[in-house]
Amino acid sequence: ILLQKNTNLDDVVFGSVVSGRNAEVEGIEEMVGLFINTVPVRVKQEVNHTFIDVVKQMQKDSLESARYDYYPLADIQSLSEVKRNLVNHIIVFQNYYVDHELMSFDHSLGFELENITYYEENNYELAAMVIPSDTLTVRFSYNSNAYDQEMVNRLKNHFIEIIQSVIQNQEIPVSQISMTTDKERKEILHDFNDTSVT
Repeated sequence: ILLQKNTNLDDVVFGSVVSGRNAEVEGIEEMVGLFINTVPVRVKQEVNHTFIDVVKQMQKDSLESARYDYYPLADIQSLSEVKRNLVNHIIVFQNYYVDHELMSFDHSLGFELENITYYEENNYELAAMVIPSDTLTVRFSYNSNAYDQEMVNRLKNHFIEIIQSVIQNQEIPVSQISMTTDKERKEILHDFNDTSVT
């Protein structure tokens, strides 16, 4: 919905990063290695769709397309009319398994790990990484040639506005979901419409 509203298009495509370990692949549980893949997700909104309609349709489409999770994105792009520009934005639901025993490390080994940081790099204009824990965290990374920090902050604030709207009413028509922040509303209503002469 954020992508639709920011592009003013009802038909958008973004990439969803999947584990690639689809249960339908014979012997997958015995295979070693990374199978992560990016698959295109198309969201085509009809005029009267509510937020919950969009979510249900996306869930249905996701279940139907899961058997193709291992299909290379480059091959999908080659079959598309838009080729390499098919996917410029991705969403990652980071639900990697974490061994809590390993995280509660045995200090008797004589060393401990502290201040661990990692860097992920991708080739997309914008990536949203959803990280579930006690709270839900969404981390945005972006190509600074496509977006500047101010634009990404605006997108983040728009995302928060959309989330707040749909939490209040899951049956809200997508066309009525506002992503305008209070600050933007004030600027539009007061600052931009101030006709007084100084």
